[in-house]
Amino acid sequence: MERVLVLMSTYNGEKYLKEQIDSVLGQKNINVDLLIRDDMSKDNTINILEEYSKKYNNISTIRGNNLGACYSFFELINKAKTNYSYYAFCDQDDIWLEDKLITGIKKLSVKKDNKKPSLYYSGQILVDENLNEIYNHKITTKRSEFANYIFNQTAGCTLIFNKKLLVLLKEYLPKNIYGHDVWSYKLCFAFNGNIIADSEGRILYRQHGKNVVGMNNGLKGKIERAKKYVFLYSPSSYSRELLNGYSKNIEKEKLDFIKNVNNSNNSLKSRINLIFDKKIVFKSISLRMLFIIKILLKKI
Repeated sequence: MERVLVLMSTYNGEKYLKEQIDSVLGQKNINVDLLIRDDMSKDNTINILEEYSKKYNNISTIRGNNLGACYSFFELINKAKTNYSYYAFCDQDDIWLEDKLITGIKKLSVKKDNKKPSLYYSGQILVDENLNEIYNHKITTKRSEFANYIFNQTAGCTLIFNKKLLVLLKEYLPKNIYGHDVWSYKLCFAFNGNIIADSEGRILYRQHGKNVVGMNNGLKGKIERAKKYVFLYSPSSYSRELLNGYSKNIEKEKLDFIKNVNNSNNSLKSRINLIFDKKIVFKSISLRMLFIIKILLKKI
């Protein structure tokens, strides 16, 4: 069986943590090790982690300063050993279906090209605090990777990736980004990696008041997401970090695209290049409109 290292960051997660850990340990047809970093919790999280690490020899825990979720995961990446076939990110409050890991790994293994970075991500089944289904969020598989570079649809809790991508992630620590999952996708993209999007969700993505990131599929939620797409998400900041850390090793087609994204807020030529770039295929009129608005407002 394949060996997988699951990377989990915790912070004041006592309420749902045991259920999540149990669901990770209950994965079928996979050898799972769990590396957990606590981001200086103030509740009973540490005691729960100590209880589990004493009970199971495949769980390791570390504790550090409060860095926030994104950079706590980067600390986990830095600490992760490179002797595993695959790696996965994990939140503290969801439930993984028992075939979550094996499904993604089977899809990744079809490529059989471990010389390239490879990444898998999927949809999510949104549930309330009591695990009652709210919405089955099936992601699209029709957008081009260039479009997903602009408007990311990856959720970190669904990501599975190979050792080659982990090694790349270890090479450089970005300074001004907001998501380890978004960074992982963009890095895999930049190095012409294998990227697999699975429409179906294999985690119960719990929605509750303390979520760092949640999803509201009503009208209000859609409006808020549209505002974030235009005003909050910043592919240029990721592009700048990619150029700082990896530009010498990125092939020309991706390098030119990343440079256009990086320069677009200050360069008319780069904005025009992006607007007419036929590789940016959204398969969505609304996203295409948001993309144009974002460019015109110089918010890339």
